[in-house]
Amino acid sequence: MIHGGIGAVLAAVFAMSAVSSAITGPEILRRNRETYAQITTFKADVVIKDSAQTMQGTLFRKAPTSFRMEVGPQLVVSDGQTTWIYMSESKQVIINTYNPDAKEMRQGDMLFELPEMEQARYVGDETVDGVACYVVDVPYGVRDQQMQTARVWVNQSTWAMVRMQYGSPDRSGAMFTLKNIQINPSLPDSTFAFSPPPDARVLDLRAGIGSGMQKFLEDMQQKDEEEEGPEEESE
Repeated sequence: MIHGGIGAVLAAVFAMSAVSSAITGPEILRRNRETYAQITTFKADVVIKDSAQTMQGTLFRKAPTSFRMEVGPQLVVSDGQTTWIYMSESKQVIINTYNPDAKEMRQGDMLFELPEMEQARYVGDETVDGVACYVVDVPYGVRDQQMQTARVWVNQSTWAMVRMQYGSPDRSGAMFTLKNIQINPSLPDSTFAFSPPPDARVLDLRAGIGSGMQKFLEDMQQKDEEEEGPEEESE
């Protein structure tokens, strides 16, 4: 006969296993979306790792479209109307009208809220930094006639995303890990605004790439002339 205490523990383990094995990829994604529908603001530390390097930074979001991600030398900011991308090493700023389909916006959105995807496949359970997670493969496109998927890790208790990795089937793509997640923190509007530094070279594409590039080249020439200083008159 199994002792009552041990029997209760085993029953709980079997029950958890049954729930885990019954859950599906689409169900995990649905629970994730329901959770984030209740979130207004979000903040987390982010670690991005690929085959060449590891970078750390901070991620902010304010529903529905304000976004800020500072990682390494690059800063991406959007207030829902305008997007700024600043590269500190080259001191260049690209300004454009907010586009939810832009690559940096789509990747950022998937770190918060997973899309509705009936083809999503639950592949098992793993622990990330001590957090029990469901692991799901989410197809997101086709390249070289092969389906590409993102593998995502979702917290089993909060249904929040804690990790994502692109690059199927070899898992060689960048891995994003979210840590120190804060739900509904107080975030001032200035979090989602950006003013280019005085010495930055600005490429403003809001009026079209042609006029934006022309203005960028003119500013670049002017800055080069200012850095060189006035020409000395020959005797």
